[in-house]
Amino acid sequence: MSSSLKTFGKAMALALSLGALHAHAESGLYLGGSFGNAKVGYNPSSNIDVKDDDVGYKLFGGIKFTLLAAEVGYVDFGKVEDSGFSGEISGFNAFGILSMGLGPIDVFGKLGGFVWESDFETAQQRYKDDGFDPAVGVGASITLGNLSVRAEYEYYDIDNFDNVSMFSIGAAYWLF
Repeated sequence: MSSSLKTFGKAMALALSLGALHAHAESGLYLGGSFGNAKVGYNPSSNIDVKDDDVGYKLFGGIKFTLLAAEVGYVDFGKVEDSGFSGEISGFNAFGILSMGLGPIDVFGKLGGFVWESDFETAQQRYKDDGFDPAVGVGASITLGNLSVRAEYEYYDIDNFDNVSMFSIGAAYWLF
């Protein structure tokens, strides 16, 4: 098969795939909540390296305009406990979201920021910190009437932390 025919075939496959993508019809305001597996890796100094996971949760709300949405929320990563070290991290996030409908399923990517506060301690020392750092996420949802069920993964890029992330499952209610 000639290379121009292969190129044409690939271009047609791409065009058909893009033609199958369409924007989800839902637009408007929504409120929701999720829970899931939260992972935190914390290393404030060279002799401290804590990694743990726990059940985390988040509450969120947003407004969607066909393909684009803006979302704000509160996220709590649960309790971190490892080798006599314990602590918590939580805060508020804001995301811009780009979504594409694939039949009844909506897939989306998120880009935003996280205003956070942490409090970790050992028997000898306490580490409190706060800041603002970038956050990203990907997910999928399915909407049935006024209710959406969604699964997503979010990653928060925070200094002194190896990993702050959460895979969650939740629901959103469309107000109108």
